[in-house]
Amino acid sequence: MRAIGAAVMAAGAAAVAGAVRKSRTGPAHDDDQPRWLGVTVYAAPADVPTGASLPEPLARFGDGVEVVVRPAPGDKGTELMAKAIGRGVRTGELRAALRDAKSLIETGEVVQPDAHPSTHPGPAGRLLSAVNAHAKEVGRL
Repeated sequence: MRAIGAAVMAAGAAAVAGAVRKSRTGPAHDDDQPRWLGVTVYAAPADVPTGASLPEPLARFGDGVEVVVRPAPGDKGTELMAKAIGRGVRTGELRAALRDAKSLIETGEVVQPDAHPSTHPGPAGRLLSAVNAHAKEVGRL
């Protein structure tokens, strides 16, 4: 019974390690043409800063990104879209910046996930910390 539990833990750890490795290298489209990424912000288009007053997470890219603000379909807020136009702007970094900008606009602060209750310094705790550190860079917006 112990061997089965150890095998399941090893398989899970290997799967998560592969996901972390993939997120660090980025998806295959990182080297392709830049694409638009977007988030829907729960705010009126007039309340979403643009131009020189972009939220800090997006403003730090300077002229390396193009940002578009437009009303979301069905009057459901505002679409905040960004596309890398400069070299060196990774898709994962831009995705995380959009999520942080959305959080700043909606709440006034960058909302962080709760600390995981596992503070164990072993392999599982380190693996979980690595996954959480890159969570904002991958997945749907």
